[in-house]
Amino acid sequence: MIKTFFKISYSILSLVFLSISILSCSLFQEHGSTNPGDLIGSWELYRQTGALQDVCPQERITFRTDSIATLQCPNKPSITRHYSAKNGILTYKETGISFDFYIFKTTSETRLELYGKNVSRNLFYYKVNLTNSTEPDIEGSGANNSSENIK
Repeated sequence: MIKTFFKISYSILSLVFLSISILSCSLFQEHGSTNPGDLIGSWELYRQTGALQDVCPQERITFRTDSIATLQCPNKPSITRHYSAKNGILTYKETGISFDFYIFKTTSETRLELYGKNVSRNLFYYKVNLTNSTEPDIEGSGANNSSENIK
């Protein structure tokens, strides 16, 4: 009787742990892509969070295949930065600012999420077609771009 109880308990615990393992695997897949090739293209800021919300609203970033990014605030001159993207970490070489990055694709949109590693800002972008960018206005102090050090 006791052996049967332990066998049933062991089976139930095994099923619970197996279910948790399967669930955790699917949760990890929901983090999005960290493939550097998926960064290539133009992105427009639509939201920022964190203690430091100082990036200009609707900042546009274009990542090129030669590891150069062009950053531009609306009605301001663009700047260029060299970047590296490895193991899910985007780093601007000139300033050392780095972010964990995740890219999410759906049938209707592609989003880029940047979570500050050495800066207190999290930035959220939509991939944009250069001929069509009509995203809503967002809040922010509007003075800096995302590659800048804290001032």
